[in-house]
Amino acid sequence: MSKRPNLENLESLADILYPALTKHGMLWELKELQAILLWGKVVGTKIAKKTKPQRIENGVLFVKVKGAAWRQELVFHKQELIKKLNKELGEQVVKDLTLV
Repeated sequence: MSKRPNLENLESLADILYPALTKHGMLWELKELQAILLWGKVVGTKIAKKTKPQRIENGVLFVKVKGAAWRQELVFHKQELIKKLNKELGEQVVKDLTLV
């Protein structure tokens, strides 16, 4: 029978990763990745089915959109979507959306 480890001395994964990511300048890249991963949650099922976030560069999130009509619709909601994403992220990671 195996012995259980002493959990009192274990650090949380966040306590270990946060300083390492910060030291190596990767914390911002992680936030950018989160923006892509949170897209569907933030925009909702209907929009998520017609769009796909592709990448983020210098605060610009590139989102592939199915059709010109959907692209035009999202242009009208662009600022609202940016605001919702940044609220979910806890800081201003996304500065603009490019709909392709």
